[in-house]
Amino acid sequence: LLKPEFDSLMAKLNGWLTSSRQAVLAGREKPEQTGKKEPIGYGVFRFADPLLATTTGDSKSVDNLSPPGDFAHALYLHFFRTGDLESLEAAEETLAAVADAGLIAEEPMQVGPVPSPLPGSKLKPTEPYGVEGLMDAYLFTGSRRFLNAGRFLAIRMGKGGSVRVENVGNVASRSVALMKGYEVTGDRRWLETSKGLLETLYAWQDGDIEKLRRLAPSLAGQWQENFKEGLGKSSWECGVVWNALQYYQRLSGDRSSLARMQRSAQWLYQNPNLWNAERKEFNGSPRAAFVLAPGLAALFEETGNEQFL
Repeated sequence: LLKPEFDSLMAKLNGWLTSSRQAVLAGREKPEQTGKKEPIGYGVFRFADPLLATTTGDSKSVDNLSPPGDFAHALYLHFFRTGDLESLEAAEETLAAVADAGLIAEEPMQVGPVPSPLPGSKLKPTEPYGVEGLMDAYLFTGSRRFLNAGRFLAIRMGKGGSVRVENVGNVASRSVALMKGYEVTGDRRWLETSKGLLETLYAWQDGDIEKLRRLAPSLAGQWQENFKEGLGKSSWECGVVWNALQYYQRLSGDRSSLARMQRSAQWLYQNPNLWNAERKEFNGSPRAAFVLAPGLAALFEETGNEQFL
């Protein structure tokens, strides 16, 4: 249960999720390709595929794109929190497509019409998504179809490791998906594999380039000295990583992740490009504060430092 003082914040969060849900539901009826009259695929997402590729616009680089996350998981949480049946229905429609794709794919990036990118093309693979929602659906309905689909997707994530990730947010998202597998099945191999992914994030924060080159060559090429002590390039990425670290701490009991988060928070506050000290707000995405809030609350409870409130 939430304390009364968080009611206004929760109302904003629910409003944000509801508007996002409505935008996705409206977008599914639009043709994906120019000149086409009908949308591709079925379910909430135009593509019934959690492993499809996406193109980036000229105005936005791949590095600045956030991973798609697990929309069905968020919808389930919204339903359980508010009783909003539209969120439950949207989650069920989404997972009908994601489960199909998860069950038929044999290897990463082989579901659906994924073209081979030409040299110099901006076509980039998105992160696999849907594991959290699929596991939620299994717990909610008892259907092993959702469990098996979630396990298959998580297995491919685990095999991929962090070698071909685009940013630290991708690493964190993969780690969360594997931890969800551990939480639901009790198989500690998921937790150990997730811990291996977190080592990539620690190498980024510590500036251990040799380790980063070994674990995630693509991230090593992006790293700069001014990223040291942080857990990403932006406040949004830090929030995504904090979510993974908090999840790992809850499942493993390893409290060292809080020290990592505290170092990252200090890095944010000392970076004028990310934190406006005068207005006391984070720069960049207007939703970054939502993503950071749980981590900041945990740091306040741990340290008593009112800077994190």
